[in-house]
Amino acid sequence: MHPGAGRYSGKRCVGLNAKPRVDARGWWQSQYHFRQWPGEVWAINGAAGWCHRNGIDAAFLTVHPTTQPVPDCIRRVVLGTECAPEMFDALVGRDVRVLPDVEINGEMHRGGTTATATAFALPYMGFSDVTFFGLEGSYGETQSHSYPTAKDPNEVWIVVMAGPRLYRTKLEFLHQSVVLAELVNAFPQYEERSGGLLRALVADHEYDVTDMMPTLREEIERATAH
Repeated sequence: MHPGAGRYSGKRCVGLNAKPRVDARGWWQSQYHFRQWPGEVWAINGAAGWCHRNGIDAAFLTVHPTTQPVPDCIRRVVLGTECAPEMFDALVGRDVRVLPDVEINGEMHRGGTTATATAFALPYMGFSDVTFFGLEGSYGETQSHSYPTAKDPNEVWIVVMAGPRLYRTKLEFLHQSVVLAELVNAFPQYEERSGGLLRALVADHEYDVTDMMPTLREEIERATAH
């Protein structure tokens, strides 16, 4: 097991996740593009399996606190310090890197609460630039990812107006997209090639929530009734 810092000095990184609209735009099916990427490919959770099934050498990236299986064909893994000790134990013998804590203005910051949010730490690990694919932060017609994910019966969906379009999303994706858009606009090391809600927020950070899950609306109405 190795620390993450120092290994990636001057390299480029592409961060991948699997959302349906990437398929629609053709990026996700452009296997040649990712096979020829001149740098590191880090794929979040289930996206790593898709990459390896299609001949793309990607590292598996996760910060989940619970254990999850990593296919034997994936030899490079990047874990957050939040990951369960059993996850580290199960990966003995593979090339495991740990996302480092980052010191900013004299304060130490842990990695992000989601794999997507770890993007802020990548330049501190030496990467010269970071490109986002499949991180648009909005749903396709019926699902949030193009690989199978567990359905959360308590998922709180919302509809957001950003620019001229409406985007169906959830609170987690909205917050992630706001942070990633701020990174893209504030620092030249970051580039967005995801589309969707993220691209809209990069163009204009203003948004409005136009609809939401009925139970969420009821909770808000109760909280603001007095």
